[in-house]
Amino acid sequence: MAVPTAITNGVQTVTSTGAVSPTAGVSIANVVGDFTACLLITNMTAGKSCRIQLEASSNSFETSDLVAVFEWAGLQMPQADLRVSWRRYQLPSSGENDFGVMGVFLRANVTQLDAGATLACRVWLEQ
Repeated sequence: MAVPTAITNGVQTVTSTGAVSPTAGVSIANVVGDFTACLLITNMTAGKSCRIQLEASSNSFETSDLVAVFEWAGLQMPQADLRVSWRRYQLPSSGENDFGVMGVFLRANVTQLDAGATLACRVWLEQ
């Protein structure tokens, strides 16, 4: 059974761009071997767009490596929640190499969100 590591504090409701709580990220020093990064969207305003990035950083996010990206382009939410996942081997080497390194943190960051949009999402890792 996969062991989850929370990247966000449960489902977070977002109405503007920026890091999703916890904004300082979560240590990924103990994430070694294969894993799956998971994004769950439980609500998104119909007809609005967003871009969610998973970012890794060793310097409090002054700079960061892009780990994964998901873009929602103005579609109607499906009846059920939307889940997106990336396996370790699918990540770019710049982000994949950050896992298992002491002092590196991972966070979710909403880098684009249409005016008037509300997004509810959760991010976690499964090992």
